[in-house]
Amino acid sequence: MPSRQAGAANRKLTNNMRTIPLAEVLQMSPGEIIPQTKGTVKVIFDPVSGTNDKGDWTLQNFILKDGNAEIKVKLSNRTIENSLKGKTVWLISKEGQKGISGLKLLSDTYKGKTQLVIQVSESATISEADRPAQQQAPPPK
Repeated sequence: MPSRQAGAANRKLTNNMRTIPLAEVLQMSPGEIIPQTKGTVKVIFDPVSGTNDKGDWTLQNFILKDGNAEIKVKLSNRTIENSLKGKTVWLISKEGQKGISGLKLLSDTYKGKTQLVIQVSESATISEADRPAQQQAPPPK
């Protein structure tokens, strides 16, 4: 399997997945899988957590910006380090035998406002652009 290292912000990743700029992500349809994208973390919101009939859960949102394009990123059962605010990061789907997964574009309605968001599952990788990509462990339960 190809390496998932993210080099300098403008260096191409050494995997076979297409990098989709945020401006193009915003033109995609809800439900589409995003192989990988990158942007600068503009705002990080506080995580929320709880328990339901399926067990413990954690959600955290942040805003990713690239040029004039900006999108909310929704993390499920994981968090992002506050130290990444203002830094360029890669969001990378997981390549598996059944295809790619981990980043999906969704239509999300909150307080009556519908917007596109990138849903990031536990299988995706979030990595600072100038550091090697690492799979982030889920939060402790």
